[in-house]
Amino acid sequence: MARKGENIYKRKDGRWEGRYIKSRSSTGKANYGYVYAKSYREVKAKLISQSSCTSNSVTVDPEISSDQFEQVAMEWFQAICPKVKESTSNKYRNLLSSYILPVFGSKQLRDITHEFIETQCNFFLVSGGLKENGLSSKTVSDILSLIRNVLQFATRNGKAISCDARSIQIKRQTKEMRVLSRAEQEKLCQYLYSNLDSCNIGILVDAKNL
Repeated sequence: MARKGENIYKRKDGRWEGRYIKSRSSTGKANYGYVYAKSYREVKAKLISQSSCTSNSVTVDPEISSDQFEQVAMEWFQAICPKVKESTSNKYRNLLSSYILPVFGSKQLRDITHEFIETQCNFFLVSGGLKENGLSSKTVSDILSLIRNVLQFATRNGKAISCDARSIQIKRQTKEMRVLSRAEQEKLCQYLYSNLDSCNIGILVDAKNL
């Protein structure tokens, strides 16, 4: 919990984190920056130093609408970071920068429909990733979950959305099971007989019951 009047928190990983305003949107929404250290005093010193650099240079980006997905996503990310582990925030940052913001970032919330989200998720499954051979269903599920979180955050902050993405589901990929040929089964049994132990005996019993 932050000390009264200060944006300084102790994280679950034991480090201290301080938050400061580095810019504002065209509607006055704050965009936050973060500093980290091993102790409260070190973080406070970093915040004071940062404040002296930015107090006279807080900027407003007139090109980014408050209802643009990228703006809302970054506000959500800044709000959630103090509440999760560093590994989790790094995962969220990677999903946002690698997959979500390049596609959703410039779109207005009202333009992000059920069809658009579903189409992009299907694209990630088929052609996503550096090699363009598709992302795993687990990764796409994580992407969809993050998109839902951002849209729900937007709703809680009084913004209108076209779809909350709750009805969209990612099909789990199932690997086809290959049955051993008769020759492969015999070769396996020969190996098990030659290397009998408690584990191999169990496998051999199962193999004999096939």
